Amino acid sequence: MAVTVLFGQARSGKTTYCFEQMATLAVQDFKTMLLVPDQATYDTERRFADFMPGKGFMGVSITGFTRLAYHVLQERGKEKTPLSDLGKTLILQRLLRRYADRFTVLQTAARQPGFAAAAGQFLWECRSFCVTADDLRRCASTVEEGPLARKLKDMALLYEVYEAFLAERFGSVD
Repeated sequence: MAVTVLFGQARSGKTTYCFEQMATLAVQDFKTMLLVPDQATYDTERRFADFMPGKGFMGVSITGFTRLAYHVLQERGKEKTPLSDLGKTLILQRLLRRYADRFTVLQTAARQPGFAAAAGQFLWECRSFCVTADDLRRCASTVEEGPLARKLKDMALLYEVYEAFLAERFGSVD
């Protein structure tokens, strides 16, 4: 397998060069892939089809970065679609309702509009700084028992059930 990366200014002949190389290899039954920006896949496929003598092609893949990532993840057995921010918020709302009886301070806050999104932002911040649910629990044990300690314990519980939910259903906590 060989990889060729071309750099050059617009209209310098990069696409034509790629098409010529791909056409030559296609005739020899080699498989080729042309990686283009996502928004250019359809146009590039159409242009390549017009470029080919029979107006069609086999063994050639013209793909965008997103589709390539999907293929790589599929190959690695990780083809599950990542969740959107809205999807994550909906999951947090569901978990907040499911575990409401185990929360001490968050029971009331969990019913407030926008709380799930704010909690999701907090959890994202924790993850970005490698703060775990156990870290939140340890922190809660170092402060005087009161609202802050209870909030930290509640957030640790939410963090833990959220990560478990994502891992179980989506194979990842990302």
